Amino acid sequence: MSDSKHAVVLDSASHGEMYINGEPRAANVYSRNYFHVPVLLNKGTNHLLLRGGRGSFKVRLYDPPAPVFLHEGDLTVPDLLAGRAVNTWGAIVVINATSKQTKGFALELKAPGLTNVETPVPPIGPLSIRKVRFRIRGTAPDGDATIAATLELHERKGELSHSVGLELKVIGPDRPRNVTFISEIDGSVQYFSLRPATPSSPDEPRPAIVLSCHGAAVKAHRQSGSYSSKDWFHIVAPTNRRPYGYDWEDFGRMDAMEVLDIVKKSLRHDPSRIYVTGHSMGGHGAWHLGVTYPDKFAAVGPSAGWLSRSSYGRRRSEEGEESPMEGIVLNNG
Repeated sequence: MSDSKHAVVLDSASHGEMYINGEPRAANVYSRNYFHVPVLLNKGTNHLLLRGGRGSFKVRLYDPPAPVFLHEGDLTVPDLLAGRAVNTWGAIVVINATSKQTKGFALELKAPGLTNVETPVPPIGPLSIRKVRFRIRGTAPDGDATIAATLELHERKGELSHSVGLELKVIGPDRPRNVTFISEIDGSVQYFSLRPATPSSPDEPRPAIVLSCHGAAVKAHRQSGSYSSKDWFHIVAPTNRRPYGYDWEDFGRMDAMEVLDIVKKSLRHDPSRIYVTGHSMGGHGAWHLGVTYPDKFAAVGPSAGWLSRSSYGRRRSEEGEESPMEGIVLNNG
C-alpha cells in the first residue's frame, strides 16, 4: 500500500518474469547484486507479480538516495600499474528514478595522483538504468597500494547529484590484473583478466598466450586466479560479457576474440603458440571458438565442455531428435 504516487527502487533476485501493476519489467534470474530497477508506485494498492527461478527469492523496495544516482553493484574498474601513466576507463550504473529523461549530467573521478576529468553522461530514459563510462587519467603511485577514490555525478550546472566511494588497486607489472577497454562491438567498457607470464630470463623464448574461458557463474578474474603464474605463457581470461553471458556464443564469442586481438597487440608473445581452453561452459566455449576459428589457435583444450545445452541438461521443451554428432558422442561415451 502506497500513500502517494512516487518512484522507488526495486532490488529483487531469483525470478524469471516480473510484472508491476500489469507492466512487464526485466527479471533477475541469476541473483546478481546489480539488478536495481526504478519503478513507479501508484497511490493505494500495487501489484507485483514475479515467477520464481533459481536460488533464494528476494524482493525489496527502497527510496532512491537521489533522483538520479549511482549504483556500484556493477562497477567495472581496472587495476593500475605502479609508477605508470594511466589513461583508461571505468564504468558504473547510473539510475534515473524520475519520470523525465536526463540531460547534461557528467561523471568525475577524484583520487590522489589522478587528474580530475569530467565525462559526459549520455541521456537516460525515465525510470531507466544505464551503465556509463568514466575516464581514469593520471599517474599511479610507486609500489603496491590501494587508492581511495570518489566518483561524483554532477548535474548540468555542476551541482553534486550523488557520489560513491571506490577503490583502485595499484600493482606491479608481473602481478595478475584486470584490464579495461572500450569495446568496438557496442562502445561499452569491458574488462579481461590477465595473469602475465613470468620468465626467469629475458633471453627465454617468447611466451605463448592461453585464452581461458570461464564456466557458468564464474567471473573472469576468478578464472585467471585459478592458475598459478607460468614462465612460458600468459593467461588471458575474457568475460563472455557476464558470468553466465552467452555460453561463449554470439556476443560471448565476439568478446573473446576482441580480447585476443587486444592482447596480441599489447603482449610480447610467440604468434605460433596461441591456445584456447576452458572448463564446463568455458569448455563449450573452447570447442566453439576452436571450430569457428581453427586458423587462430595452435591447440584447443576443452575441459568438461558440453556440445550443446540440450545435450548438457535437456529440458522438456528442448526434447527432440539428437543431432548426428550428439548421437556419436552420447552413445559412445
